[in-house]
Amino acid sequence: MPENAVAARRTPEPAQGPAHDPTPRYTRRLSDRVLQAFTHAYAMGAKDVAHDLRAILARMEAETPAGRRNGNSLDQAALWTAFVDARDAYQAASRAATASAAGETEAAFDAMQDAYRRWSAA
Repeated sequence: MPENAVAARRTPEPAQGPAHDPTPRYTRRLSDRVLQAFTHAYAMGAKDVAHDLRAILARMEAETPAGRRNGNSLDQAALWTAFVDARDAYQAASRAATASAAGETEAAFDAMQDAYRRWSAA
């Protein structure tokens, strides 16, 4: 076997394609990442952290030039908080689960579904 054939077997081909491209790809705006952190914090119950992140979103939106302003981040944050609050109310009503609370549980479930639909449509 020629020596260069052995060396070729030991030396793997360099990985090619977008998954192995060392150039970073920035596919999200910073405001999208802050919004993602906000939704995670609020859903996990870290309301103080979520409040701070929402303030950062508001400041970022205010500092964005008028031509580039999307205005969507704060709206999405409001819809998310409405959904999480409705989810929490439904969970509390479900835990009560008495015969007299059945109507409250159903109303809380309907409110949660409505809030989710509004959030997911945005």
